[in-house]
Amino acid sequence: MEENVDYKGVMEIIELSGAVTSGFKKGKYFVSQKEYQSQIERLLKFTPYPGTLNLQIIPEDLPKITTIRQNRGILIEHFTRDEREFGYALAYKATINGTDCAIIMPEMSSYTDIIEIISTWDLRQKLNLTDGKIVKVVVSFNKSD
Repeated sequence: MEENVDYKGVMEIIELSGAVTSGFKKGKYFVSQKEYQSQIERLLKFTPYPGTLNLQIIPEDLPKITTIRQNRGILIEHFTRDEREFGYALAYKATINGTDCAIIMPEMSSYTDIIEIISTWDLRQKLNLTDGKIVKVVVSFNKSD
């Protein structure tokens, strides 16, 4: 007799590879906003380094970004300050070379093949990364229904 199995809360693991690339230098500005920082500290349990590591995902892994987006991320709420709207973002816990981090997918991103990563550390320095270096990101999340 087959047992009924409840798959709610089943952990999904996705590996993405990408080349380190320089971005538009906007990550530092956004990650430094106190409203985002406090949410990241509360929800992801770390104080973010003021900046993001950008990875240009290899073409064969691009469909994995869609798969990640289809699952429930950790919602970083939008806010308004001085009549300026700061959009929401979804975050997904991850690791690079065993170092804890999170992929952050801003609502208003102009990237299609680049993911942004936040961490407690300056990942370029900590992991000795330069533009063009290929790294693997392991993303984990609870599988959506």
